[in-house]
Amino acid sequence: RHVYSKNLRILGTNLGSIPELQTILEHLVGGRLKPVIDRAFALGDARAAVQHVLDRKNKGKVLLVPS
Repeated sequence: RHVYSKNLRILGTNLGSIPELQTILEHLVGGRLKPVIDRAFALGDARAAVQHVLDRKNKGKVLLVPS
């Protein structure tokens, strides 16, 4: 009930066995899996990036890019 009433999200993954992880990494390296990137922020705009996530505006990963 606490999670629901506070509108919290629980995120996680179970990577399974080492062979499964190796297969996933092979797909990543081979370009067959691509992360969904919502937006990239300059490192100096870190506050805006965090706010973007807190406001739940992202539909994928939010990146901080060093200058």
